[in-house]
Amino acid sequence: PSNMPIYEARFLTHGHDVFSTVRFHAAHDEAAIRHANTALRTGTGMGHEIWQDSRLVHQETYSDDA
Repeated sequence: PSNMPIYEARFLTHGHDVFSTVRFHAAHDEAAIRHANTALRTGTGMGHEIWQDSRLVHQETYSDDA
């Protein structure tokens, strides 16, 4: 996995502040999004963002009934 890009999931409060981060390897953007939406999603807070370095890859907002 060391040659795969490193992504970071940033979990957001309802005030859009980061309350937790998780770094992980993924082969490409779609794999990183899929991993975050299945393995990392907690439903706590407002949602999460997926970053690769300074590039925002994806933002997920949790619905109130999640």
